[in-house]
Amino acid sequence: MTLLGLSWRIEYLRPPGGRSGRPRGRPVLYSFWHGRQLPLIFTHRREGVTVLVSSHRDGEYVARVLEAMGFPTIRGSTT
Repeated sequence: MTLLGLSWRIEYLRPPGGRSGRPRGRPVLYSFWHGRQLPLIFTHRREGVTVLVSSHRDGEYVARVLEAMGFPTIRGSTT
């Protein structure tokens, strides 16, 4: 994963006048489309992020990979 992530060109965008980075001591919610998981796993790997994953069979595969990479998971609904 690290080698793949290092091969990407990543640009961080923020609104004009917006603060960069995650607010210290404040909870943050990231939402994204399923096809964007790999870049987010790479860019947020050292932030102590917990990932919400479906309880469906496909979600089980995703949860196993995330947990093996050190991400805690919370299981959600199947729909």
